[in-house]
Amino acid sequence: MRRKLRQNIFLIIIILVFCIITTYSITTLVYTKEKLESTNNQLLSTKAEMNYYNKSLENTIKNINHLINQNKTELKDPTYKETLDFIFNDTTNENTYHDTDYNCVHFSTDVNNNAEEKGIRCAYVELTFNYNYPHAIIAFNTTDKGLVFFEPQLDEIANVEIGKDYWGECVENSTSKGAGNVVIDYKLYW
Repeated sequence: MRRKLRQNIFLIIIILVFCIITTYSITTLVYTKEKLESTNNQLLSTKAEMNYYNKSLENTIKNINHLINQNKTELKDPTYKETLDFIFNDTTNENTYHDTDYNCVHFSTDVNNNAEEKGIRCAYVELTFNYNYPHAIIAFNTTDKGLVFFEPQLDEIANVEIGKDYWGECVENSTSKGAGNVVIDYKLYW
């Protein structure tokens, strides 16, 4: 009988240990499941938030591109007459020349910007003279007469040719004949 009692006690202890382990396992499983559900909910919330921010970013980029492009016009090459009309109506040539504050670079840049505001494609041209001091002018690729250069300080046509004196031979109606500014190269920047 003692033996049977011991067996029963041993069996009860085993059942109790099994119940404790099972209870612990179930509790841990329930806790893990709840934690997993909570993490999944956080993940879903984070994904929704990311989608919102991605859409917001896309809209912001579209708005920025719209703002950048809203004032841009499609630039076109003008006819020779359109070029002359623009040049003679542009008042940049009335500005006062100053070696450092407002020189050929400023004249050319201003006329170039004014042309582009009117939808006219205009090139900034850098001339290189024989004494290595550059000079800036402008050019238009006209649809009927091809490439035409202008001296923006005078609103005069400049028939630019390498090897010719710029002020003496290239600029029409120039009063600076034979000034020794021989054109050795030029670059156009559209």
